[in-house]
Formats: sequence, C-alpha cells, structure tokens
Amino acid sequence: MDNWSTDKEFLETFRAEAEEHLRNLNEGLLELESSPGSDDLVKKLFREAHTLKGSAGMMGFTSIRDLAHHAEDILSAVQKGQTALTKEVADLLLESLDRIEELLPVAGEVDAEADVSDLIEKLDNVESSAPAAGEASGREEEQPAGPPELSVVEAEEATEKKQPGEEQVQEEEARVPAPGAAQGGQPPAGRTATAASQKPVASSAESRAKRSDPTIRVNIERLDKLLNLMGEVQVNQLDTESQVNNLSEIHGQARELKDAFARIIREVEDLKKEIDPDKIATLDHHLHQADENTHEILEKLDRTASHIKENTSSRKIALDELQDRTLHVRMLPVSTIFGLYPRVVRDAAGSCGKKVRLEMEGEQTELDKRILEQISDPLMHIIRNSVDHGIELPSYRTQSGKPEEGVVRISAAQRGDKVEITVEDDGAGIDPAALKRTAVEKGLAVSVDEISDEEAFDLIFRNGFSTAREVTSISGRGVGLDVVKNNIEKLEGSVNIDSKPGTGTRFTVSLPVSLAIFAGLLVDCNGTKFVIPLASVQEMVSVRKSDIQTLGNHRGFIMRGDATPLVDLLDFLGGESNESDSDSIHAVVVGNGRSRMALQVERLLGEQEVVIKSLGSFLPRLRNIAGITILASGEAVVVLNVNELISSIKAGGETVALRAPKDSGNGKAVERRIRVLVVEDSLVVRELQRNILESAGYKVETAVDGEDALAHLSKDKIDCIVTDLEMPRMNGFELTSAVRKNEATKDTPVIMVSSLSNDEDKQRGMEVGANAYVVKGTFDQHNLLSTIERLVA
Repeated sequence: MDNWSTDKEFLETFRAEAEEHLRNLNEGLLELESSPGSDDLVKKLFREAHTLKGSAGMMGFTSIRDLAHHAEDILSAVQKGQTALTKEVADLLLESLDRIEELLPVAGEVDAEADVSDLIEKLDNVESSAPAAGEASGREEEQPAGPPELSVVEAEEATEKKQPGEEQVQEEEARVPAPGAAQGGQPPAGRTATAASQKPVASSAESRAKRSDPTIRVNIERLDKLLNLMGEVQVNQLDTESQVNNLSEIHGQARELKDAFARIIREVEDLKKEIDPDKIATLDHHLHQADENTHEILEKLDRTASHIKENTSSRKIALDELQDRTLHVRMLPVSTIFGLYPRVVRDAAGSCGKKVRLEMEGEQTELDKRILEQISDPLMHIIRNSVDHGIELPSYRTQSGKPEEGVVRISAAQRGDKVEITVEDDGAGIDPAALKRTAVEKGLAVSVDEISDEEAFDLIFRNGFSTAREVTSISGRGVGLDVVKNNIEKLEGSVNIDSKPGTGTRFTVSLPVSLAIFAGLLVDCNGTKFVIPLASVQEMVSVRKSDIQTLGNHRGFIMRGDATPLVDLLDFLGGESNESDSDSIHAVVVGNGRSRMALQVERLLGEQEVVIKSLGSFLPRLRNIAGITILASGEAVVVLNVNELISSIKAGGETVALRAPKDSGNGKAVERRIRVLVVEDSLVVRELQRNILESAGYKVETAVDGEDALAHLSKDKIDCIVTDLEMPRMNGFELTSAVRKNEATKDTPVIMVSSLSNDEDKQRGMEVGANAYVVKGTFDQHNLLSTIERLVA
C-alpha cells in the first residue's frame, strides 16, 4: 500500500466518498432491478463503480479495487446488452457491495486486506458470458498519480459554469450503517421499491442523473460547536434584553424623581413669603439645578435606551436569522435514512419467502441529523417486524383474496414542530384478543376483560412480550420493540400502534424537528424551576382541591368526562413540595400519543425560547431529563423529557435526576443547611453543580475562580469547597494551598472536580491539601453528594 493509505486525512476522505458510492450503487441497483432498461441509470452506476475502483487502487486497497472493478465490468456488460441484470446477478452485485462495506472500516490497517477470491470467482462466472468491460470499451487502467483530492465535487462538476452566489455549504449526510447491508442514498419522493418481485415502476433515472449543487464536507463537531456558540450568544441576547428592561425601570424612577422636584419647587414658591429671601433664593437655585440635572439625565436615558433598543432589536433579527440558518445546516431530509430500507425489505422478504413492495412518501421532510442517526435503527426494526410478522406468505394472501405481493409503506410529514413517521403494512394485522390472552398467561393481568384494546397494543412494547410462536432470524424474540420505544423516548418522541386483524398494522412515530432550540414552558415548584417542552403541553388548568380524587394508583381529577392522573412534579423528582393554603392548584396537562397526565406545579412563569444544552460527559445521561438551559438571569434550569417522565410515572418508578440520598453510610440524613462553595469558571458546569447541590438540600454559593472564592471565604462560613482546577487568575491547586494556610479555613474540606485524570495531577491535589478528587468524565452526582456528607459529618 502507498503511504496515502496511512494518512488519516486521505483515509477519512476515501472512506467518506466510498460510502457515498456504495449508497448510490445500492439504491440504484434496487431501482434498476424493479425498473430495468434505464440506460441513464446503468451509466450512472457504471461511473460510481468506476470511480470507486480508481480511488481504491490509488490508495492501494486491492481487495476493494478488485471487487469494484468486477462490478464495473458487469455493469458495462449490462449497459451494452451483453448481460441481463437478473435477480441472481443483482444479488451477486449487492453481495459485493456488502463485502466492500465490511472492508471499509479496517481499510488502511496493517494486514487489513481480505481474501475475496471466492466472490471474485462468482463475479468471473457472470463475466465469462461477455467480454470484460475494460477490453470491450478499450479503457485504459488508471495509474495512481497522486493523493486523492479533498473534495466531494467531481472533476466534471468542477468545470461546470457556476453563477456567483451559487456555492452552497451543506452538511455531510448522516451515515447510519445497516447490519449486513450497504447504505442507500436519497430516493426520489414517493418512489416505490420492490423486494423479491419484479413489478415495474416508473423510473426516476433522469432525476437521479441530474447534478446536485456543489457541496463541501463539514465535520459535525464543528457544527456542534457553532450551535453551542449560538446558544451562548442567545443567552447574552436574553441578558441584554433584560438589561434594557432594567434601563426602562431606571428611566421611570428618574421620571418620578423629576416630578418630585417639580412638586417641591411649587411648594417652595408658596413658602417664599414666609422664609428669608436669601435662603429661599439659595434653596430655589439648588432645586432648579437639581431639576435641570435630572432633566439632562432623562434626556441621556431616553437617547441611550432608544439606541440600545434599536440595536437590540436589529441584533435579535440578525441572531434569529443566523440561528435558523445554523440549525438548518444540521437538518437533513429523511431520505438520508429512508434510502437504507429498500435493501432491508428486499433481504428480509427474501429470507421469509415473501413478496413485498416498499413504498415511501415525504422523503424530503427534514429532521435534525442527530435525531436521524438515532432513529434509523428503531425504524429498521419496525420495518423488519412488518415484513416478518405483518406480511403473510403469498399462498395465505391469495387465500384471503389479497395480491401475492404485500405492501409496506413508510411516510414522513411535518406537523407543527414535530415530524410524524408512519410505517404501515397491509398484512395480517394484530389481534388484540391474542395480546390480552398472552398478558394473562404472563401474569400481567387477571383477566382479559380488564384490558382495553389500546392497552393491549401498548403491551407489545413491554420487555419480553411476544405472541410469536417461533423465533426467526428477523424477529419474534420478544426483544426489540421495548428498546425501540425507549430509544424513541430518549429523543423526546413517542410511538403508538394501531392495527386491525386481516387489514394491517400502522406504527406512528412522533419526533421533535430539532433537539437544539424549541419553545418551552417555564414553571416553578417551591423555588425550583423546570422547563417543559411546549410541544408536549396540551393545556394548563386550575384544579379545585375538592375535585381531586384517588384514581387507581394515582391522584387525579375528571376533565371533560375523562380521568386525568395528577402527579406532584417536584415530589416525584425528589424535592419537597410546599402545600399552599389556596383552594386550587395549578397543573400542566402533558401527553404523548394516547397517554396523558397532569403535572402539579406551584407557578406558571410563561413561555420562552429554550436553548438546550446536553449534560455532556460531565454527567451520565439522567432519566426524565433532556438537558439544561440557561435563563437570561444566568440561572441553570432543568429541561424535562416529558415522554420518559410519563413512562416513569406510569411504571411507578423514581427519577435519578434530582433525588438526594436519603441517608449516608451511618444512616443519618442531612439535617441542616450546610454551606458549599462551588468554584468553577464555566457557567454551565457551575450552575449545574449548584442545581444538584441545592436539590440535595445544601446552601450553595458560587465563585468564578480562586480569587473570587477567597473573597467569599473571608466573609462567610463555608462547610465544604468544590473546586475546578484550571481557572483564570487563581487555579484550584493555588486556591487549596491558600485555604490550608489560612487559620480560619485550614480545616475546610476541599473536593477537586476536573477533567484532568492523570496520577500526577491527583498527587499534586493531595499534596496541596485536597480531601477528594473527582474526574469529570466519570462524574456521578451520588458520589459527589455522599463524599460531601462524609467530609462534613
């Protein structure tokens, strides 16, 4: 292999472009198989294989080069009419693409070249009936002349005439590998792919052959950093708007002061006759001078406030547009993952001996790239389930008066700030009676009469629940759909099933368009604030306490004839609620699909745009919590994952997000308000730590660095210090050393929390007097809380 094969930059570029070629070849072969005779499509596939072969040869990857070369020869023979693209030939070409895909991740590693002679022999047998493409066309073998260009624009595209302003920067498409299948590209809207059948459909080769706009690759980490920066700028904008409001208040107070001076001046005029004229003249002069000064202040305030408001308004318009454009860069059409599924259906149908046609609609509907990457596998499982359990065998379908070929239809559409993806089939459907019987057999219910049809369908998502009598290689193991539901809920989405025996089944998946920025409802629960995504809020109600009753395992109330469970939000999340004297309570009614419940809160603080920040590597993912957001005041607030919250409440479980340990090792609970000083230069981390500690019952003060912390220590009695290491002005080591040298603070426990995990830093921390050292990458809030309890006991 050439040295290029070990160059990381060249290697990553090769892999990315090879994946694009594989996607296009996979989808094109499936389309050509169902719609033979499209010369333009065959030419396009030939070019894809030709380019892949040349790139692999240039990099020195002989196995990939040879497979691509033989695929190119077969496509050339198909193009010339010397070989027919039968199902057997298509299977062999797809198998070659699968083998190339398996080789890509290890390409460039030592001894990574694999023995592909068995597959080459099969390809040779196909080619033996026609001249090799290279010989027939007189093509010369390309010689590697240099490293591959770091561009996704083909040379032919680069020479096309472009008008000024036509260049576009687009994000690289998400690549989600399908097990045992090469990835598909972006299919045209509403197209149909046939699996295990050769039903012709309208060709879209012409549209596929059109040149796409020139693009460049953008690393997703750069986009994430850009979005994070946008979040910080948005917080600063909110803070500026808050300061403008403060300025307006100052202006109002100054206006009141001027009015007061005017009243005093009028009263002095009335007193002139009773007071020494010289004294009254002096007083009158001072009052008029003060009035003039106040007038000048008001004029300056007017000009300044007007200027700031104008600038803030203009900046907000620009920021909103920048934010929309930045978010749009992360948005990709669902065709990015829909392109995987024709191959999935084809392979699954072939394994089951069924004839299945896949229809796709709404492929240009857009979703956030991160959501697309994480929803691909759950959708793939649902589709396989539809083929394996939904669609009947051809003989059964004809007996039922149905066509031999079954249909699986996947569609996407945006509805408000959510995207709805449906997967439906025209198969046997699901019998709710069978689900109810299985539930009774598994001890999930006493009798079938106590389970509604909707509840029966929801049982499918329970771990280990299956009515399948045999396990297949596709599905029927009683695992998977529970994981599908959990993964969808992690994305703040929901999934529901509707089915009719003999007619078919429909899975409906609802997802947020984006997880980065959304509208939220800010609520207060006894001083603790939460944000509830507005997309999950159905309504806000005031409920009389006299109307609250016991409904099953929960409190609840009747709303428009329906029983609505009521849960005290703060109590469920581990806090202490404040029982008010009012005869009614505030509740936010939330829902996900068929589930609905009311969350009791103390105050509704209004709606606002939320810039969500993930917990990152600092904390493990917390159930019921989507992330945090920073308010204009600088306060960090938890954003709830409503779908997980509903599931947790229905299951009767506890959250691990905010609940403080009930007791320490000696069984004693935290009995008094212990003061903890958090020293951290990062606003997000600082506020997150404060939120955790305050939720555990501690009194928390914060400092931005070591010098700021010493100022706090000189004024207040601190029981424990939690400090970062790398900070401006004075770092954590210097702070700890200073604490130990001060007679008043020398015994104060110090816990170091840092991303630095090497032994040298830990040893240095211990040498300067730290009592404990926590690494952010393995940070656990319970570990921190128990450490504080142990040190302050």
